[in-house]
Amino acid sequence: MKNRTTNSNKKGFTLIEIMIAVLIIGLLAAMAIPVFKAVASNSKAGVFAADVRMLQRVMEEYTMVNGLYPPDTSTGVWQAEFSGWVSEGFFEGDTSLGGSWDTEYDDNGITSAVGVVDPTVDIADLVKVDRIIDDGNLATGKFRQFGTRFYWVIEE
Repeated sequence: MKNRTTNSNKKGFTLIEIMIAVLIIGLLAAMAIPVFKAVASNSKAGVFAADVRMLQRVMEEYTMVNGLYPPDTSTGVWQAEFSGWVSEGFFEGDTSLGGSWDTEYDDNGITSAVGVVDPTVDIADLVKVDRIIDDGNLATGKFRQFGTRFYWVIEE
């Protein structure tokens, strides 16, 4: 019988070593993905909160200059009254939460409001916005839900 000699100088990884490395990478990814999603969600909510407050100030400035609130237009349609305050591209583009910008004038029991119609995020993201700029409750305060519309109420 011949003696078999093994070559112990082989280079490379065994299947077990590769599987362990893949498992570790998978576990790290599983821990990191929820964190990245939360950061993205918080970022979108913060951007939207800043944008809606900016539009609220624009509408209030417009009112101080002209003596009345801007008229109501269709959802996502830029108002010429915003010239010099807000760019057409900003107002007609999607919000950071998806959906379209909208203003209200003398509708739904509201004298003036600005917000988003049909956002594409979960309601939890809109509650985050409410916590940032208001009371954390979409049924009360200045930032409220009206069906699929979410408005910062400027004047009731």
